[in-house]
This record gives sequence, C-alpha cells and structure tokens, in this order.
Amino acid sequence: MSYCVNCGVELGDSEKSCPLCLTKIIHPGRKIKPGEALYPPHGHASDQRVSRSGIILILTLIFLLPTSIVAMADISMNFSITWSGYVLGAFLLLYLSIVPPIASKKDLPVLFIVIDAVCLSLYLLLVEHMTGGKWLVSVALPIILGIAAAVSVLVTLARKAKLVGLNLFAASLFTAAFLPVLIEWRLNAAYGLHRFFNWALYPFVVCLILGAICLVINRNEPLKKKLARKFFL
Repeated sequence: MSYCVNCGVELGDSEKSCPLCLTKIIHPGRKIKPGEALYPPHGHASDQRVSRSGIILILTLIFLLPTSIVAMADISMNFSITWSGYVLGAFLLLYLSIVPPIASKKDLPVLFIVIDAVCLSLYLLLVEHMTGGKWLVSVALPIILGIAAAVSVLVTLARKAKLVGLNLFAASLFTAAFLPVLIEWRLNAAYGLHRFFNWALYPFVVCLILGAICLVINRNEPLKKKLARKFFL
C-alpha cells in the first residue's frame, strides 16, 4: 500500500498520478532509468492577485444577462412588470449576497450576514405585498432572524475558538439541528397546526448524532488520518 508524497492520499497500484493533487507517482518497485529523478521536481505556484474590480464586473454582467431577458419577456407579454418581479428580486438578493463580501477590503462576515438577512426580509416583504399574504411577521421574519443569529454565533465561535475541519463541521450540524425546530415552532404558533413538535424532531436528532460522530472521529487521530487518506478528505 502506498501514499502520495504530496498530499498523503492512499494510492492504487495501477495509478500513474495522484487522483487528488495529480502528483506523478513513482512506485518503489519500478526500475529508475538513468538520469530520471526519483521524485518529480517541486514547483512553487506563482503568487498572482486577482482583480476584485474585474470579478465584480464579470459577476455584474452575468447577473444582467438573465435579469434583462426576464424583464423584456414580461414586458413584451404583459406590457408591465408582473411575474418577473419575483425573479428580479431573487436575482438582486443573490447579487447582494455575493458581491459586497468580494468588494469589501475588510473581513466582516457577521456584518454581511446581517445585510443578507435584511435583504431577504425586504424581498419577502415584496412577495407578501404582491401576493396579499400575512405571513412575514408571524412566520418568516422570526425564522430569518433566528438563522442569522445562529450563523453569526457559529462564525464568531469558529474564529475565536479557531474551529476547523471536523470540529467546525460538527458545530455546523449542531447549529443546523435547531433550524427545523424553529421552523415548526413558528408554523405551529402562526397556524395552530400541532401542539407539540412533530416532523422537526427527526432532522434534529439526525444532526445531533452526525455531529457527535464527527467529534468522536476528530478525537481519534489514527481513524481520522485513515479516513482522510481513504476518502480524499
């Protein structure tokens, strides 16, 4: 059994290069030709900075293409913005969630989470107004605020406690476990569906068990290394 000299992934006997990092494989049992190096030369990747303004321009043009087509199609059929308002709002929401973090020179993840929550709330307010519903304050807004608060706490905890790898994944699963509970709680409170939790307990328990499994694997160093090599983690 052999492993990649670059990333440590477990290799098959017939493989010519690493399936993960594409490093050339030199099997120990193979005869080395005169003048041939035992290992491939180590090359350093050049440090090339990507222009943020160029990325923002490309993303803007990418978003303008579908939004323009949708708006023109709606106007050509209905002579006004009707159904395309939902699509245009969704594209604008997606654009505001992607571009500001790229444009910002400071790393402020919690601020961008708050901005995304505000933008999503405004979009749902638009949908509620266009559909004549009454569900934003009673159902959607508490769920959005709960998710934003949970993600903010997770990001802050990951930075302060320096959670990485399986620890971070386990913390994410523990956080995600409370999402279905929050959703069912608000649905039950707003529409009187059930007196107790029903379907939310299933994903809640599954996420907790998977998170616990990740913590156990992370504490077992030999098992963690074996799984990392076996599944290219």
